Amino acid sequence: IPDRTKLYEVADASFSPDGNQIAFNRNRSHNFNWRRYRGGTQGKVCFYDFRNGTYSEIPSGRENNWQPMWVGGKVYFISDKNLGTRNLYSYDVASKRVQQLTKFTDADIKWPSSDGKTIVFEKNGYLHTYDIASGEVGTVNCRVLGDMIAARPQLRRLGDQITNIAISPSGVRLAVEARGEIFSVPQRNGETRNISQSPGSKQYSPRWSPDGKTIAYLSDES
Repeated sequence: IPDRTKLYEVADASFSPDGNQIAFNRNRSHNFNWRRYRGGTQGKVCFYDFRNGTYSEIPSGRENNWQPMWVGGKVYFISDKNLGTRNLYSYDVASKRVQQLTKFTDADIKWPSSDGKTIVFEKNGYLHTYDIASGEVGTVNCRVLGDMIAARPQLRRLGDQITNIAISPSGVRLAVEARGEIFSVPQRNGETRNISQSPGSKQYSPRWSPDGKTIAYLSDES
C-alpha cells in the first residue's frame, strides 16, 4: 500500500522545488465557477507541508485563485482579484507578498502551465507566453500539422477513372483525362506520359492539333 497523506481534495497541484511542500486547489472550480464566485467552491490556493503536516492558504477575499505553479521561491497562479478578468499573479512564499503580473481586461487567462522559465497560457483563443525573468508577454504562432495521409504522393491505377478521350490524327496514341491530369496513352504498346504535371490544379478536355504535334486542354490553374 503506498504512503498516504491527509489530503483528500487535491487538484492542479504543484510541488515545491525541494518536494517538501505542495501548492494546490482543493477542486477544479475554474471549470464551472463564474467570475468573482464566492460560494463553497471558491478558488483558493492551498499549501501543505509534508514534514510537519501543516495546512495554509494564500490570503484571499472575494476573488478566486486557481492553478498554482511553484517556480523557485514563488507560486504563480491566475486570479480574478482586481479587474474581474483572470490574470496572472505571483505569491512570494517567504515574504507572503502577492503581486499582479498581467493586466488583461478583454478576456480571461486559462490553462496556465510552466517549465520553470516560461508560463504559457490560453487567452481569447490564442496561446501566450510570460517570461518569468523579464516579465514580457508574447504570442505563440502555432502551426499544427496533421498527418495529411490523403494528400501524400502515391501511385494509383487510373484506368477506371478516365473521363475524356481524344484520338491522335495518326490513331497511334490517345489523350485522356484522369483525376485532373492529362495523359498521352499508347494505342497498344509504349509508355504512358503525364502531359500536364500539375497536381495543384485541374486539367480537362484534351484535344489534338490536326498535325498531331500539340495537345490543347483546359485548366483552372489561373
